[in-house]
Amino acid sequence: METCLGQSYCITIVNEDVNYRCSKDKSLLQGAESVMGAFIPVGCRGGGCGVCKIKILQGEYKSKRMSSAHISDSDVQQGFVLACRVYPCSDMFIETMAIETKTIENPDNE
Repeated sequence: METCLGQSYCITIVNEDVNYRCSKDKSLLQGAESVMGAFIPVGCRGGGCGVCKIKILQGEYKSKRMSSAHISDSDVQQGFVLACRVYPCSDMFIETMAIETKTIENPDNE
């Protein structure tokens, strides 16, 4: 794993064994997208769909409003947040959530 240097914060995605730098004025999702792409799933980018749900294992952050349909008060107490609504205030360790993929079968192509 590379070491993050500079004035931005080091964000480590532990279950992907990667890290990236994110400034305090970018959400964790924006920071990940700008340097490495698809390690955090992307949806609406506005806190309403729940696709970018992550778990904060360690670190300080500030957050904007998140849809209670996807993040409850209990979720927040357990460290779950939406990456599009969280801004780092320190180095952080996070985990991404597994995405369910659905296979659509086409009966005409048997």
